[in-house]
Amino acid sequence: MIFDKTNARLINTKEVYLHDDSFVEFRFDRVSYKAILCLYSYKKHCYEITFHGVIGIEMTSCDFWGPSPHVSDFRFIDADNRILIPKLIDEEKKNPFPGSMPISNENYIETVLTFASGDHFRIACESIEIGDNYIKMPKEPDENDFRLALLKAINNA
Repeated sequence: MIFDKTNARLINTKEVYLHDDSFVEFRFDRVSYKAILCLYSYKKHCYEITFHGVIGIEMTSCDFWGPSPHVSDFRFIDADNRILIPKLIDEEKKNPFPGSMPISNENYIETVLTFASGDHFRIACESIEIGDNYIKMPKEPDENDFRLALLKAINNA
């Protein structure tokens, strides 16, 4: 399913239920302005959330409430409560660059993932694609691949 400024409020409904899913990996492609989160579902499969047209990311990794890879909540942030997009707009005004595309509050959405650890992953982008892109695990896992070790640990929990 794809979410953009026209339907992003659905993220705050049971349409998008990520509670207790486990964070596995984060990747960012600077050329395409695309961020990808890999999560492991409580339904026992991996999937990806792809953020398209990314303009900003903020993340904490302090384990405020103790270590945990589990998602507590995933929220769409309405325009009046945004933190990241206004910060980017202010930065753009302070340091304008000729020819750059102006950032506007209307063209982007802001979301935040809160983890059971108390950490946050906040991102501002044009759209979000939540897919059932299952990750196939190799028959002979590479013992040095931390993602496979994490998935194995989650499966055995």
